[in-house]
Amino acid sequence: MSSKSTLSATSRKVAKQKPDKPYPDFPLTPHPSGRWCKKIRGRLHYFGKWDDPQGALDLYAQQRDELYAGRTPRPRNDDRMTLKDLCNEFLTYKKHLVETGELTARSHRDYYDTCERLLSILGRNIIVEKIRPDDMLRVRDRLSTTLGPVALANEIGRVRVLFNYAYAEERIEKPVRFGKAFRKPSKRVLRQHKAQRETENGKKFFEPSLIRKMLNAADVHAGAMILLGINCGFGNADCGKLPMLALDLRCGWVSFPRPKTGIPRRCKLWAETVKALRESLANRTAPKDEKHDGLVFITKYGQPWFKDSSSTNPVSQQFRKLLVALGLYRQGKHRSTNNCRLVRVAITPRGNGRRNNFSLLSARNRLLRHHAGKQRRGRRERGGGRRLVRNMAPRWQAAWWPKSGKLFRPPLLGWSAIDTGQLFLERC
Repeated sequence: MSSKSTLSATSRKVAKQKPDKPYPDFPLTPHPSGRWCKKIRGRLHYFGKWDDPQGALDLYAQQRDELYAGRTPRPRNDDRMTLKDLCNEFLTYKKHLVETGELTARSHRDYYDTCERLLSILGRNIIVEKIRPDDMLRVRDRLSTTLGPVALANEIGRVRVLFNYAYAEERIEKPVRFGKAFRKPSKRVLRQHKAQRETENGKKFFEPSLIRKMLNAADVHAGAMILLGINCGFGNADCGKLPMLALDLRCGWVSFPRPKTGIPRRCKLWAETVKALRESLANRTAPKDEKHDGLVFITKYGQPWFKDSSSTNPVSQQFRKLLVALGLYRQGKHRSTNNCRLVRVAITPRGNGRRNNFSLLSARNRLLRHHAGKQRRGRRERGGGRRLVRNMAPRWQAAWWPKSGKLFRPPLLGWSAIDTGQLFLERC
């Protein structure tokens, strides 16, 4: 009798009807148990009851990144720092440095882009203390698909700065383990990449005839910037931020510290450079903002030639237009217009004899390596002299100027006059 009543009661049960999704793209599926579910990595996970689809969706968004990564989601009352919170705090700190003048807006923008990439790969809600070396390997693999070796090295450095900040500020109890795989490309890889680019596009040098061609086609402002790049080794930011107080056109000198580091620089101006600067100042447009009255170069729109808050550089754009007009720009030569820079001059004297046919820069390198070896008292390391050369290169270039067809070296180094050589302006 009891078995018969049980069967009748079971037959009277009405099966629950599954509800429809709130909208077609709703990521969750109704389960017969009365909950919303999602199959992730071959396993069903449940996120809430049928009558609360929005709450189930919020829980899914919170746990999605860790579930797809194969980790156990954190409880709702877990107050440990997530990657999203770390990025927000880190960018706020860097923004404060920009406001105090200790960091450029361009560097802050690079950190912002790095945080965006990191969040898209690891997820916003991942706990920083749970990041493992395999996660960092996944980050490096994703970055290497879109970035070259140099950009990848810079990106890895910024990622390390982010997580080191979290440990230094005691936001995490122990430092993040990056693993051996999350490292910058080796010097061998960088050399191979550079050699491959030079094989495909050629070396990034302008010959003297091309420099004269650019000077003849450029306007008064671009011509003055090109001569400053050759004469003083000035770059885009140097030309865009050059103040009038730094110029002494009567005596032919420019005294302008590096805008980024504040290192003092003093350079003797050629007669051609002084003439070009006078013509540029005579045709200078009045700036729209009074705070730009002291700048040497102003665009035709009344704006400065340097914009720290923009991703594009007016000097780079103007120089690229000049190269395109002359047919000198090669597609793929530069990754962006910001790489069209007028910097680094190499001087090679003429001479038919074997004794005089050498590069002044090579002779400078030998001389500085010789003195570096003396200072180390015989304990000279391989490559140490080259580092010393790179640090002293801007000061060396500022010491050269033409006079009566010759290049004179400061008497401190004890060299006599050498015949004027050919100029090569490097594109980097």
